[in-house]
Amino acid sequence: MTESEKVSLGDAARGSVLWTAGFHFTRDIVQFGTMLILVRILSIEEYGVMALAQSVVAVISIMSFTGFISQALQVRDPHSIDWQSHFYAGVCINSIAVIITLIIALGLSYTETYRNAALPLAVLTLVFIIDIPASIRQKMTQVNHDWIRYRSLLLIGTLLGSGTALAIAFSGGGVWALVAGPILFGVPAVIDLFFIAKWRASWSIDFQAYKEVIRFGALRSAAGLSGRGRNFLENSWITNQYGFELLGLLNRAQGLVNLTSTRIVSMITESVYPVITRAQPGSEQFKRYAALILRTLTWTIVPLSFLITFLGYLLVMTLYGDKWMKAVELLLPATLAMSIWAIVSTFYVILLANDQVKSSTILDVTSNLLIVGLVIFFVPLGVQTYLWSLFLFGAVWLIFVVVRCSRLGAVSLPGSASAIFPALVAAAFGATPVMYMLSPYDPVAAITGALTFTILYFASLRLLFSDQLKELLNILPFSDVLLRIAFLSSKPT
Repeated sequence: MTESEKVSLGDAARGSVLWTAGFHFTRDIVQFGTMLILVRILSIEEYGVMALAQSVVAVISIMSFTGFISQALQVRDPHSIDWQSHFYAGVCINSIAVIITLIIALGLSYTETYRNAALPLAVLTLVFIIDIPASIRQKMTQVNHDWIRYRSLLLIGTLLGSGTALAIAFSGGGVWALVAGPILFGVPAVIDLFFIAKWRASWSIDFQAYKEVIRFGALRSAAGLSGRGRNFLENSWITNQYGFELLGLLNRAQGLVNLTSTRIVSMITESVYPVITRAQPGSEQFKRYAALILRTLTWTIVPLSFLITFLGYLLVMTLYGDKWMKAVELLLPATLAMSIWAIVSTFYVILLANDQVKSSTILDVTSNLLIVGLVIFFVPLGVQTYLWSLFLFGAVWLIFVVVRCSRLGAVSLPGSASAIFPALVAAAFGATPVMYMLSPYDPVAAITGALTFTILYFASLRLLFSDQLKELLNILPFSDVLLRIAFLSSKPT
């Protein structure tokens, strides 16, 4: 790769991160405001019903067109992508997904425990229909690094879904307020594809050329199916053991984590994935990108995990209200479990970007199959017990994945260590005095503790790991400003 190509990829990555951060910030405000209203109107049981219905759709969607169209991001030359073949395959694949989902919904309607989720699940099949043209348009803009258009379409979809959800909730629509968002999210992309870009389907497919897409899609479907299947088993088993109310409480506890730490993972990987796949697989440039991605994610996720748990009582009280206070008991183990698995999943994504689809799939499927055992054994012992077992297993599995990825040449051991070790050390320096001195149940003390931890955390990174911090800040948007704030020289390391 030439120096000019490296600079071009760097600029593309910065542009993607900038637009992605802006989009996520705006979307989070919209969704956050919508959530504040909905949790006060809808019941805990309605959230549980939607969680179960979404878990079914999530499982089916892994075998849907979404897994196949993602192969477009793997292509180093975007001009060689056959969008017509993708559309034809999408219609065939998602038609099957619709039929399967409707059959499952019909089956649920005959059960005593799950019948309330049957009709919402049936209506959610519209997601598969809208997703065909929507995914094509979204991937078109991604592979062309048209970040403004891509993010604009997603933001308009978010606004459309949130506005409709609020209208339904205020009119007494109950769970249908939660159903509307996923269905309407892709509509702006559909309109942009057919009416603005004026793209038309020729209803043709090159089966010979599509073999690589099928192989990629099959492997990704296997990985996704194991993950979503595990999530479905988790939700259904918790519902079976404890009812929809506890599932709703867990859903809201996980929702706080999704609003913060795990959202960082999706934002960063979504931003840089279309860029990093242009780097030569296995090259030093790719390994450097991978190490910086891991460092960005880990150095953000680790402190956020502490802040969520320390501020948990205040957050639940302020955001959700009194009826959700039991979710506080689940917040610590849920945060730790979700955060460590978010870091693990980043290694899977790096392997995928390095064109090691099979290795990524094997690791993903294996971990999810092992987690199924944890679900079956530990959920009857209590949801908190299960979440702690999930966290401990994640810590062990992370060590294995780090070593495995190093041997496969996707990221070096020093690169992984520079991401994980400094974050843990800095978090320990920041958390130790706060936990012993301040109470998370006193609002003033909780806020004071959060600010104290944040200052100590970043001060520790600055004093103990200044070279790694400088290298990271140099590749971020507005790097000069960030370096000055950290009292670091703007010269490259």
